[in-house]
Amino acid sequence: MSPDPRTITAIILDLPPIDGDEPRHRPLLAVSAARFGGAHVWRSVGGDGYRLWCSTGAAATMGRLVTALDAAAAGDWRDQSFEVALDHGEIYAAPRAVVLAGINLAAIRAGDAWELVRFAGAELIGPARYRLSDLHRGCHGTTPLAAEPGADLVLIDDAVVRLPVHLREIGIPMDLRISPTDRPYTDATAARISYTPTGGLHRWPELLVQPVALTVGNVPPATPGEAEVHLVSDAPIGAWADRAYHVAGWLFGAWRFQPPFEGYTVWDSAAQRSRTFSAGAWR
Repeated sequence: MSPDPRTITAIILDLPPIDGDEPRHRPLLAVSAARFGGAHVWRSVGGDGYRLWCSTGAAATMGRLVTALDAAAAGDWRDQSFEVALDHGEIYAAPRAVVLAGINLAAIRAGDAWELVRFAGAELIGPARYRLSDLHRGCHGTTPLAAEPGADLVLIDDAVVRLPVHLREIGIPMDLRISPTDRPYTDATAARISYTPTGGLHRWPELLVQPVALTVGNVPPATPGEAEVHLVSDAPIGAWADRAYHVAGWLFGAWRFQPPFEGYTVWDSAAQRSRTFSAGAWR
């Protein structure tokens, strides 16, 4: 028996701020189906039954990597390509200037971490299969990752919605069921997700208000502790490559980065003195 085309696929994405206006503690939700007519999100907290939480009317463009994507330095336009098979939607090429204005942004998952990648090249090479190229890696402070075939890809556009998580709900486990709007949450077509809001991207701006750096250097620590902050020097390597003079923080399994700006001051705990970014360097 063929699967019901109304069967929902849903992914929750914890990503850094993209347009600067969205609440940082609210994750994104991508929902699609082979035949999609909208979906309701039902939520149960503490086993207290399911209640309608929010809805979405647009199917997200989602798929999986067919070929591997190697890790690379952040930024620039990389002479890299990879192939993706889409479950729903279409992808189009665009000039770099148009891409940088806000389109062709994809989230790619490797393990528990996400990388945001912009792409200018998109070639249809088979039914629902594309080759994406001319890549801008590590967008919006994410770390360039090595992703294997089968890794999730979600196009970040208006079809992806924010879940209305409240700050007081951070750390509270919840069960979600996402069903077609004309079917109950108990229907076999509903997706089921267990999720605990972490609030990691809410904590990152807080760490930057009065940052305390453990080290100043070019080499990321091998086993960083949660919420550690470091100052990157002039010739970084590894996960800090191409992030010279950034403020680097480790949150929920990935490095977050804050570009420096003139006059920004950080406390250097190792040297027991403040450092200020001035004339292109930490002084």
